Amino acid sequence: ERFSRGIYYFAEETPYGKTEICPSQISTLKYVRKGSNIIGFYSGLNLQNLLSISTQVPFITEVTTNAVTRKRRIKMGVDRFNLLPPRVKVTNRNVATLKLLDVIEKISLGSFEKEDIEILTRFIQKNRITKAKILKIIRVYPKDTLSKLQETGLFSVLA
Repeated sequence: ERFSRGIYYFAEETPYGKTEICPSQISTLKYVRKGSNIIGFYSGLNLQNLLSISTQVPFITEVTTNAVTRKRRIKMGVDRFNLLPPRVKVTNRNVATLKLLDVIEKISLGSFEKEDIEILTRFIQKNRITKAKILKIIRVYPKDTLSKLQETGLFSVLA
């Protein structure tokens, strides 16, 4: 079956009709994960929503991916996507660190609440993010990203 221009899939016949694929599945397969390799991640408000830091659900899904070299807006079905190139190449090893820095960069310091810091602390511990991993990547982010990490107390949580 044709989903949209250049995107086709195998539809299975069920008692309720043919199966359909949703745009988020396509975006994951095309821009986030290639087999066992991670090549991108949902970023911006989408990431904040996935981490339960924000309740806002954005109209346009933001994906940071190695699959693009410049910012692109695309439409799949009825869904819209902003595809952003990463500051450093996204790999299985650094994706958690990049997600953390994306959240820190895009939230203003005054917006951090105690619950948000607790959520990010658990995220750091679960993904074993270390100071060495942060310091390896932080140089390509705005200077205030590191100061936000320090002022929220998250830098001291890092191993």
